[in-house]
Amino acid sequence: MKLAAFSHKGFVRERNEDCALVPPALLQSASEDITVREGHFAWLAVADGLGGHARGDLASRTVLSALVGAGQPFHSKEDLNELSAYLGDSLAEEARKSSRARSMATTLTAFHFLEDTMHLIHCGDCRAYDVSHRKLLTVDHTLVFANYLRGEMSLEEVRSHPMKSRLLRCLQAMEGIVEMDLKTMPLQSGRRYLLASDGIWEAMPMEALLELADNEEVEQSARAIQSEYFAAGARDNGTLILFES
Repeated sequence: MKLAAFSHKGFVRERNEDCALVPPALLQSASEDITVREGHFAWLAVADGLGGHARGDLASRTVLSALVGAGQPFHSKEDLNELSAYLGDSLAEEARKSSRARSMATTLTAFHFLEDTMHLIHCGDCRAYDVSHRKLLTVDHTLVFANYLRGEMSLEEVRSHPMKSRLLRCLQAMEGIVEMDLKTMPLQSGRRYLLASDGIWEAMPMEALLELADNEEVEQSARAIQSEYFAAGARDNGTLILFES
């Protein structure tokens, strides 16, 4: 597997509440550096901590760290509820350490790889794309995306809507289970996939994003997307992982 990834705070926000998991590293900075890796990975994930809640940057880091922690319970699709409870508990434990972080919350979109199978786990409004087939694999858990699912809006209208970030579902610092979406797919050689936070997919039309993602080697494609994200003003934190199986 080959991948390229970055996580940037953008040009407007004071801190980066996005985070990317490229084991063994967590990416969360203001750097323009592109991380390039090759090998086998159990998890690849992006998370976006909620800016309206306390310490969104810590929330996204906490959830991604928990995914690769020793207590991580997900080994098959039957373990999805256990994973949700585990991640909520991880946030709750981190929140107990600080009275300012009691309302910590984050989105999560992750691929988990097991032999010749990959599981796509999703909660919130980061997105996963099958680049090779120009296909969106996830559903934004937002009010605006619900209008798209009813046929009342186009994806381009969703992208530019002022309430596009109004979430209906996210992981929170609580003991309990938050519903997460799960898709199970075969891991096929030569396919390219993209994980992107809302700061990336809001910066350009989906057709343009996927064209850039499928244009060259993964590193050059990631740099091209980053350049377009900057050119659009980088008004939100922007994070992506582009990988080829």
